[in-house]
Amino acid sequence: MTESRIQKTAAGSRTVTGRRLMRLAPFRNLKFLKFLTALVFLTGLAAWGLQPAFASEGNIDSTNKYAWNENVGWQNFRPTHGGATVEDSGVYGYVWLENIGWVRLAYDSNPPYENTSSTNWGVNNDGSGNLSGYAWSENTGWINFNPTHSQVTVSTSTGEFDGYAWSENLGWIHFKNASCLQRYDVLALFINNLKECRRHSGLRDLGPWLG
Repeated sequence: MTESRIQKTAAGSRTVTGRRLMRLAPFRNLKFLKFLTALVFLTGLAAWGLQPAFASEGNIDSTNKYAWNENVGWQNFRPTHGGATVEDSGVYGYVWLENIGWVRLAYDSNPPYENTSSTNWGVNNDGSGNLSGYAWSENTGWINFNPTHSQVTVSTSTGEFDGYAWSENLGWIHFKNASCLQRYDVLALFINNLKECRRHSGLRDLGPWLG
């Protein structure tokens, strides 16, 4: 084969290869678009699972709704798009931590919970306001409502939360402080006469404040 024939053949191969690439380009772009669409869809599903879309606002007072942790700050038991519900047999719903994100109080809204599996966990109420069991945070792990040396309680007469929960990654979570220097509390509205409750317990619509 002569040198000129070799050059022509090489040139022809380049031309054919270029045309093939041009024909394949739309298919490659289509595959990329399909991949991108799938990625966006999966990202959306992940986001849906991490936040309580259309969650119930619960039965926590709209003002007296904050607990406190020294490491991450306020914990809102009646946030936008979430909230805690207190029943005689358990507590469920979503709490918002301003520096952490969502905390889920139970796997579902059907207390009580055995806390023995990945599909049966949550915060229990023994009917007398003594809470136990676990809440879950994707970012900080389990939160124990009946740890050693403390327990979270809810008054059956006033709806006031009290006591401490324990997070192994955050430390103590305090549900009530009556000090005027840093007053906060969480109040459930399952009692009949909220005004009488506030008069009896000394609560006012102050929310968390520093004075």
